[in-house]
This record gives sequence, structure tokens and C-alpha cells, in this order.
Amino acid sequence: MDFKNIPSEEFPAEFSGLLDWFNETVGRLEAAYSELGEQFQTVNRELAQTNQSLEYNQRRLNALLGSMGPGVIMVDSDMKFTVINRSAEKLLGVTEKDCLGKPVREVFAEESGVGTVMLRALAEKKDLSQEITLHISDKNFPVSVSGSRVIDSEANVLGAMETIADLSELRKMQAEVQQSRILTALGEMAATVAHEIRNPLGGIGGYAGLLARGIPPEDPKRKLVDQIIQGVSSLNNIVTNLLSYTRKTTLQMVRLDLCEWIESVIAHAEIEVEKEKKPIEIQRDFSQESVFVEIDPERFQQVVLNLLFNAIQSIGDKGWVKVGITVSQAKVWLKISDNGKGMPPEAQKDAFTPFFTTKEQGTGLGLAIVKKLVDLHAGTIEVQSEVGAGTEFLICLKET
Repeated sequence: MDFKNIPSEEFPAEFSGLLDWFNETVGRLEAAYSELGEQFQTVNRELAQTNQSLEYNQRRLNALLGSMGPGVIMVDSDMKFTVINRSAEKLLGVTEKDCLGKPVREVFAEESGVGTVMLRALAEKKDLSQEITLHISDKNFPVSVSGSRVIDSEANVLGAMETIADLSELRKMQAEVQQSRILTALGEMAATVAHEIRNPLGGIGGYAGLLARGIPPEDPKRKLVDQIIQGVSSLNNIVTNLLSYTRKTTLQMVRLDLCEWIESVIAHAEIEVEKEKKPIEIQRDFSQESVFVEIDPERFQQVVLNLLFNAIQSIGDKGWVKVGITVSQAKVWLKISDNGKGMPPEAQKDAFTPFFTTKEQGTGLGLAIVKKLVDLHAGTIEVQSEVGAGTEFLICLKET
């Protein structure tokens, strides 16, 4: 029954005061209820705005973390992943799904190095930065790592954060700068050496040639003179290689058919085979008749001949050298392989290092020059070898 709307004259006189009090109380309750409803709606609106703001800030944070170059990982107080950005996913070879909610050491072993710095930051209660080497999926690479604690406004430790910057490219650039400085110093030295050595070498070679003319081939002295001439030629080649490696080289690029061009280079190598007097066959394995690339014909001939001569010299009494050309995904692959004596793993590792050689009379500059010239052609070169089975050099160039 709605007592509020009952006229007061319908109530007995003794209840009229009670009715007035009741109606007044109901009125106050209705007003309070209405005010409470308005406050509830206001709180709901404020809560919705707060949620929108939180979602917006979360999107901004995710976008910021995602666009950062360094990898970023965050963990809670239980060392479980709470954040991992795209850079960290790519760098560490994992996905967000692999990590979130899982302990760091469940995803990455301690030996990997991941999380090491932020764990120390938590233990030592201070921010830390250092350069370490990460070991991820059989790959080792240098990184710069910063670890810090995540603390709220009341100084409560909520977890830790680690930023990881890959230093591989920086180290590569530093090595190139150092190599450039070494080459500059070597170039200056080589120019001096060439001047000081070639002048007397020219005289020695000239006089030895004159002596050879006056000595019959059957005379024992002729053999000694021929050895002098050969020694002069060898020394001159060493000086030439040193200058070739240390001097700045400018390429004269020409677009040509690699399959057609390389035939003339193979012809030079076949002359070397005749000199070696070995039954060595130079085979061709071209995937198509014409393949066009841009190279400096003279410099690239130096590359191919060096590899072919090395292959020929590595073969014992009998064997083969194969020149292969294939095309894949706009890249041209030039493969020079043999069934010679091969190289041990340590020799493969240092094959392109200047002055490293396994030959008794080698200078260690041949393959270093090859690598330099291939790099100048914006190409790559790799070597694979097995002792007793042979060696394969693989050069990659851009198809044009």
C-alpha cells in the first residue's frame, strides 16, 4: 500500500503525526536514492573514462615498446615474464606466447645469458649495465644489456626490466674500421717496400736473363740462373699481391653473360692444367645458357683464376675441377669445387685471413684478395671443405 499518497483525513487523528513523519521520511529516502543513482552514474562514467584512458595508455605503451630498437623484457616479482617487445622476440628467437606468464629460467637457460643482468640488479638493488655475449640456439652474439628494478610510488619492488641491444653490426663496423686502418698502414709500407725491392729485382732479373742467353741449356750453371730468374719472378709476385691487397681498388663494372665470359677464364686454367701435366678435367655445370651479372671483367677474372689454380694445385695425380653456375631468387651462384686434398676446419676458418697460408711457399694473400674483390662486387663468398674429399667455394652475386 502506498501510504505516502493517502490523504491525511482518512487516517485517525492519533496517527496524523505519524503519517506526516512517514511521508517526510519516504521523501528523504527517495531524494537520497535519486542522489545515489546520480552518483552511481557519475562513478560509472568516470570508471569508463578511466578504463578508456588505461586502454589508450596501454596501447601507447605497447606501440612505444614495439617501435623501440632494443629488445625489452619485463618480469614480475616472481620472475615471470610480463612484457616482451617485438625486438626482443626477434633477437631472442621467441614469441610473446612462448614467454608471458612463464618464469625466465623456464624459457631461457641460465647459460643463455638472458635475464642475468636484471637478476643481478634485483639482488644488488641498483641499476646495472654491461656488455655480455648471449648464447641463443647455437648462435653467440654480443649485446649491451641494462637491468633495473621496477618500483612503484611507495618504493615497492614490482619486478625488473632488461633492455638488450644487439652489438653485432657495431662490432662488424668496428672491425671494418680497424681493418681499414691496418690496410692503410700496410699500403704505405707496401708502397715503400715495392719501391725498394722492385728496383734491385729488375736489375737482378735483367742480368740473370742476359746470363741465361750465354749459357747452353745442358750446362749445370744454366739451372742455377733459371732458379734466380724464378726467384725474382716469385718475389715480384709477392710484391704485386701485397700492393693489390692494400691499395684502394676501383672497379670498372660491365654487364655481361657470366656463362659466356667464364669460358675464356676456364681456357686460361686449362693451360695451367697442361703445365701441371696431370690428368685433371675441368667440368662445366651451368643451369642455363645465359646468366647476366655486373662485374669488373679484369678483377673478377683474378678471383676465378685464383680459385681455379688453387683447386688444380690441390689435386694429386688425377681428379676434377667443376665450375657451376645456378640462378635462384635473383641471385647468381658461382661454385668452384674440386676433389683435391681438402682443408681442415681450422684452415677453413682462417682461409680469407691475410697472410694465413697452408702452402710452404704461399704468401697468404691469394684468398684474402679474392675476398676483398668479391666484397667490392657486393657479393659473398663461402668455403666448405673436407680433408681428403675436396673443397668448394661458393660466390653469390646479384643477377642483372
